[in-house]
Amino acid sequence: MFGKKKKQADDRCREIWDRYSKCRAYHDIISLNDNVEKAYRFYEGDQWHGIDSGDESLPVLNFITPTVKYKVSMIAMNNMVINYSVPGKADERTGQITSALNLSALRSWERLKMDTKCWEAVKAAAVAGESYIYFYDERMNCQLINNTDIFFADEQQPDIQKQPYIIIAERRPVNDVIADAKRNGVPKEKISDIRPDTDTDNLVTTEETKHEVETSDGKCTCLLYLELDRDGNLHFMRLTKNVVYQPEEIIENIGVYPIASLVFNRKKGSCRGRGEVLPLIANQ
Repeated sequence: MFGKKKKQADDRCREIWDRYSKCRAYHDIISLNDNVEKAYRFYEGDQWHGIDSGDESLPVLNFITPTVKYKVSMIAMNNMVINYSVPGKADERTGQITSALNLSALRSWERLKMDTKCWEAVKAAAVAGESYIYFYDERMNCQLINNTDIFFADEQQPDIQKQPYIIIAERRPVNDVIADAKRNGVPKEKISDIRPDTDTDNLVTTEETKHEVETSDGKCTCLLYLELDRDGNLHFMRLTKNVVYQPEEIIENIGVYPIASLVFNRKKGSCRGRGEVLPLIANQ
């Protein structure tokens, strides 16, 4: 029985990594990483990247940054609140319930610092084209996901809730991944396959230095695989290239991917967007 389960896990690991590789190849085809890196360089005022000017200081008149900041502020300063209501005329009982729900929502909004996260999401979308927030536990804790770190099964489907599957990639310290594997009961012989790698090509940075700080433990690329079945059950698992370190789990009847997207300027026939920076570069 163990051998069968091990083979199933290994096959599933290879299958998902193959899907990730194909999605990543599509990112290369549309130059997603290069365009996002270029957009951030111009947003940060690096207009002459790659130009060898010797000791001469080149002129800089950065109008892209104030343009983006103005548009971001016009959107992000419109504060939002969650408001529960009932259709029709509310009685005293339903009024008490909706008031309690509104108070709970307000407290959660403040606890999660959602105003700050929304501002950051709008800024990221304005520069890169789109941004994502991933809610990772039952208390609605969440984190921002770079658009270069999220991979869709169907890049032409603008509704992410209709995606056959979604993959989120991240770089994690090897020791943290090993600790998770041990907690999840992964056999020792498989844990030894969790090793550091130099797979940093997917990282987007405007720094000239190395992408990562070199440590004795190192980092490895990890994938969170999400798949929503027709019954509304969410299947998810975590893996490296060679090891499933969190076996597949199912959240029943959730009905949606726990991901919210913000597309700044939608592109026809694509789930991706276009930000404010790239169209201005020629004028800059």
